[in-house]
Amino acid sequence: MYDIHLDKRFQKSNWCKRPLSTDQLQYAQLDTHYLLRLRDDLDKKLQEMGRREEADIIFAEQCLVTPKDNGFSPNDFWSINGVNDLNEQQQAILKALTIFRNEEAERRDMPLFKIFGERTLLELAANQPQSLTQLGHVYGMSHRQVRRYGRTLLQIIAQAKNDPPPEPPPRGKRPPDQVLHRYEELRLWRKEKGKKRGVESDVIISRDALWTLARECPQTLDALAKLPLVGQWRAKKYGEEILAVLKEAG
Repeated sequence: MYDIHLDKRFQKSNWCKRPLSTDQLQYAQLDTHYLLRLRDDLDKKLQEMGRREEADIIFAEQCLVTPKDNGFSPNDFWSINGVNDLNEQQQAILKALTIFRNEEAERRDMPLFKIFGERTLLELAANQPQSLTQLGHVYGMSHRQVRRYGRTLLQIIAQAKNDPPPEPPPRGKRPPDQVLHRYEELRLWRKEKGKKRGVESDVIISRDALWTLARECPQTLDALAKLPLVGQWRAKKYGEEILAVLKEAG
């Protein structure tokens, strides 16, 4: 917007190390320098477009969002992309490696990716290296990491081979077909509405709100407006269309 380009490599630089470099200090300064100006310019643009009221409602909704619990669980490894491509033994190894990574990150007070990336964990679990030399050929394993963690990783991999297969997380209950049909029709309506207005679909109404509408299936504007994820403003702006979609979907 202001033709300012920041060197994003500093996002992953070591901000714990002191003193900070001149480049880091400059990056930190520029990263926030334009925020107040940006706020004022965007506020002016919203008012010119007649979207300030809508924006205020969306901002207020974001303040009510409950943050996810970021506490570690030994079963967090199931969320790693590619875990389902592994066999049971490899999954057991991945679980053990994920636990070790979390313990090491807490001990060193560092983010997880600073210890090992997820792709590195996957390759360790899949390839099961048996020597420091083989470890050095795994994606993301630097010479420094091999020196620091190599023998520990080899021990974890060897021991985890004999661990019992991890239990997959329980699957959520499938909604009734009628609810799924309503949701799909509402999703298509939202997508088309977003295209017409030139905004992202979530600006029209949230995905969670669509599920609530599909389950509750309100029949009147008053009932629609009372749903927390819909509210008075959306009921007034989109209510008739939403009710028509629900009626058509049955």
